[in-house]
Amino acid sequence: MLALGMIFRRQKKYELAELALNQALGMDAGLGMAFNEIGLVQLALGDKAKAVQAFEKAAAASPGVAAIHNNLGALRNEVGAFKAAIESLQRAIALDSQQPSYHLNLGNALRGDQQYPEAEKAYRQALELAPGDGSLRHCERFGRRQRPLGALKRLADRRPLLGLSGHGTILVRTSYS
Repeated sequence: MLALGMIFRRQKKYELAELALNQALGMDAGLGMAFNEIGLVQLALGDKAKAVQAFEKAAAASPGVAAIHNNLGALRNEVGAFKAAIESLQRAIALDSQQPSYHLNLGNALRGDQQYPEAEKAYRQALELAPGDGSLRHCERFGRRQRPLGALKRLADRRPLLGLSGHGTILVRTSYS
């Protein structure tokens, strides 16, 4: 049922996805990935509060899955819960430090919390992990500038756009227009 729910979500058949995922949870309430998928469905439907709840349940059910902590942290950042976002994203990185998107999302949460030097470090780490990744262009700009913190402070007022990757991981788009 979990796989069916994932397929329905990718096909944007959200009601069917939620039904299949809830049936999967009825068979095994400890399926963290089912809660994660429900969070992605709720996010696609525009209900961020329900999405946060689902990601929190996913993290509790599967505390060792880095992608779930990344999703929870990225969404917490989107709703302005910066300290909680930082905590979730640091947990994701502790579980899997090789994912540039986790460092990027941590940088965005740190920037939202006005921790600019730490945000710059997270952005630099994302760049080190994926130096040729075009989605990290704004990180590159900070790395080339002599005073990247000024640029971070200017961007702090701009709200990042939330998107979904094909792997069910929330990524923050890097265009700030």
